[in-house]
Amino acid sequence: MSAKKRVFTNRKVNYLPRAVIGILLIIFLYVGYIFIFHKPSLNLETKNVISLNQLVLSIFEKNSLIKNIDIRLVSKDKNFYKLNIDTASGNYRSTELNDKKIKFILDNDEEIISFLKKNDGEKIILKYEISYENLFFNRTLSDEFDLNVDVSPPKIFDIRTDGYVYLGGIGYVMFKTSKDAQNTYLENGNGGIFKSLSIEKDNYIAHLIFFTCSNKPCNQNKIKIISEDTLGNKLQISKKIKTIKNKKWSNIDIFLDKEMIINKYNEIFNSNLNEFTREDFLKLNKEERLINETYINSVTSKISTSKLFDGKFKPLANSKVSSEYSELRTYYFKNDDGLELDRQYHWGIDLSSIKNDKVYSANSGQVVLVEQSLGIYGGVVIIDHGIGFYTLYSHLDTISVNKMDKVDKQTLLGTTGTSGFAFGDHLHFGVFLQGTPVDPIEFLDKKYLGIKIFDPYLKFIGKD
Repeated sequence: MSAKKRVFTNRKVNYLPRAVIGILLIIFLYVGYIFIFHKPSLNLETKNVISLNQLVLSIFEKNSLIKNIDIRLVSKDKNFYKLNIDTASGNYRSTELNDKKIKFILDNDEEIISFLKKNDGEKIILKYEISYENLFFNRTLSDEFDLNVDVSPPKIFDIRTDGYVYLGGIGYVMFKTSKDAQNTYLENGNGGIFKSLSIEKDNYIAHLIFFTCSNKPCNQNKIKIISEDTLGNKLQISKKIKTIKNKKWSNIDIFLDKEMIINKYNEIFNSNLNEFTREDFLKLNKEERLINETYINSVTSKISTSKLFDGKFKPLANSKVSSEYSELRTYYFKNDDGLELDRQYHWGIDLSSIKNDKVYSANSGQVVLVEQSLGIYGGVVIIDHGIGFYTLYSHLDTISVNKMDKVDKQTLLGTTGTSGFAFGDHLHFGVFLQGTPVDPIEFLDKKYLGIKIFDPYLKFIGKD
């Protein structure tokens, strides 16, 4: 048997077609990648529900350039409403979109309000078309979402109040809401917002709100009760409130000695100032005061559900009131040709007794703030008495309690002094309701507290 001979040739293999095929395959895959992934997308942020409050969409460009967006709401009877991108929050521009949320506020357009109210409780369809271009293509992307329409706000009913407040005093309102109420509060028209105490019942939520209009009447002699659901649907009801002007606030002029002020300035700011100007005084009396009061208001703005106090408040035994609540003070330098420096309200009462007199808690509660040196207020203790009420004790020389201590009328808080922006030994005593200062004098009257706080609270919790 003869062996086969292996035959060799000089023919070369041509790899060019394979290379071309490979390049074409890469190009095809790249173009396919651009086609599939370089296109925008639109996501619904509001959980398939639309309300009058807002509709939020997230639009992602994803390496494409969006040229136009058309968004329409279509009802089951084929009526539609076109959403205006240019008036939406976020101000859509094709060159500036860059993956952002677009928020449509819908409660300022009568046409969409009418459209949504007509379809309340029904399903509608959100249809969109996005025209875009990328490296290779000019295309239009379209899709749709089902949306449930809910534009019905919570109900507010069975409103009860005695209908009046004393100037600087406390008012109350009791009412009920439907169980979809998520956030319920009161506005006094003067910038004050007061949260609700709430008890959930079988078929409704019971509410009690204590409020004040501070040192002036409620705006237009009314309050606004507001209730919102989780979608932001809101109902607002106004209630007339009469302000009884049973007092007149004092206006006083205070003439200051520069040498004494310099010492106080250096004490508060830990500085070594030798000369004192009007700008220095404004830094102390206006800027530092605002910082301190903002901090105090934030500490006293919280509301706890339990009432910790009872009976009238007793801030400093055997003392007299030397300065009143809402006293408007005008400040001058002595021997300075009557040039007015500043004007500030006094948000509390000053109580004078003997030097370094003992200061006890005015009522039962829990210490929420202790500051050895809080700007113009000096040594400060703040006590939370529950259901939104707080007391403040300032210019203290010594402090005997710690934060979170539980206190009653026999608890020693400290001693009076001249810390902060104070020249004579005294106690500055303040009362706050959810961050708003009220007249402390009202809290020294047990009958007043019974009418305005204790009786309504007992009715609210069902123990009247």
